[in-house]
Order: sequence, then C-alpha cells, then structure tokens
Amino acid sequence: MNRLLLLDKDLNLKEGLNRVLKNSKYTLDSVTETNEFEILLKHNNYKLLLINISTGEDEMINLCKGVVKKKNIPAGFIIPSWEKYNAVKDIIKEDDDFIISPFKEEEFYSKIRAVLKKANKKCFEGTGILYSGNIKIDTLYGRVTKDGELVKLTATEYRLLCFLVRNEECVITKNQMLEKLWDSSGNFVDDNTLSIYIKQLREKLEDDPSNPVHIVRVKGNGYKWNDL
Repeated sequence: MNRLLLLDKDLNLKEGLNRVLKNSKYTLDSVTETNEFEILLKHNNYKLLLINISTGEDEMINLCKGVVKKKNIPAGFIIPSWEKYNAVKDIIKEDDDFIISPFKEEEFYSKIRAVLKKANKKCFEGTGILYSGNIKIDTLYGRVTKDGELVKLTATEYRLLCFLVRNEECVITKNQMLEKLWDSSGNFVDDNTLSIYIKQLREKLEDDPSNPVHIVRVKGNGYKWNDL
C-alpha cells in the first residue's frame, strides 16, 4: 500500500481526499501541525507529501521543500484559489507540482499519478532504479523486489518487465515485444513463448495472477503496464 501524508492546518481536505482514494492503492495520513508532520516523516515511509496552502504558507512550503530535497520525497501543493496562488507564487515556482481547488476527483487522482511518475523518472535518472507501486527494479544490479522481497526472474522475463515498465500506460503490441526480446537475446521468441513469459511474470508479480492489474491485455492490440 502506498502511503500519502497530508499537512492541512484547517482540516478542510481530509474527508474529501479519503473519499477520492477509497478504492485506490493509496492510504492517507493527515496532520494539522508541522511538528506532527515531521514526526510522522521520521518514523514512516511516504510516497507523496500533500500540503494544503491555507495559513502559515511560508513555513509550510519551506518545510515541505526542505523535506523534498533531504529525503527525496515528491510533494504536491493544494491551493484554495488562484488568488491564493498569486499570493504565494514567489515561493511556489512553475516547476513545483500544485493543483487549484475546487477540483474533480478524477483530476486529483490523475495529478497524484503524474507527480509520482515524474518523481520515478527523476529517481531512475539519478540511481537507475524504477518504482511501480510495490515493485522496485534496480537496473544497475538487475534485481527486482516486490514489497521488499526479492523476485527471481529469468533474463528474458527481466528484459520484458523493464520494457513494459519503461513504457507504462502505453499499449505495446506483441510484435514490438517480440522484436525487443529478439534484439536483446539473439534467440527467436514466438507468439506462444511470449504468452508464457507474460503468464510467468503475472504469477511472480501480481497479487492475483488470474485477475492481473499490472500486466493488462488490451484486446486486439497487445499489453500495457499499469502503474498502480
């Protein structure tokens, strides 16, 4: 489960955000004070920080940016209006991630995914590590873990997984996957063999291989990797 931490001094957002995240793989911890925020950060691992910019914005924004820099945790700012944004735009820069409320639930959820995806890309560029939900791929050492446990993959399974994750949310045709595996190994891989590799990856990585949520079949087109 991916944990998010919300700092909201006015207690305006907790209920609404919990409703948005109810059926997702994210859970939300919420605090009202910066000291509570720092304590939870010290003792827990969070995927994303959310800051509701309402009162005491200078302190909150600077605290959050310090955490982002020190702990390498992505953050998103929730701003109650464009008027408030104009008041804090000297602190919140264009490359910071923020959303203006009110917003639709789908918009907020999409924003979370976009921020995490951007953070994952930055992490990979700096460390060679890919994250996708509870799955971690260390491309420098060729290691894959799920929930911190080592997953043993064959060389071809590993190449296929990396190809899928690097093209997450994109539909990849069977021909594209066959060409990738052929180029990498020099060995012939046919349609039936590819189906076997997909099945084996699902068995090793999916919580319920019979109902996969990561490696999803797109009828008539191929497969895509969902980053949950």
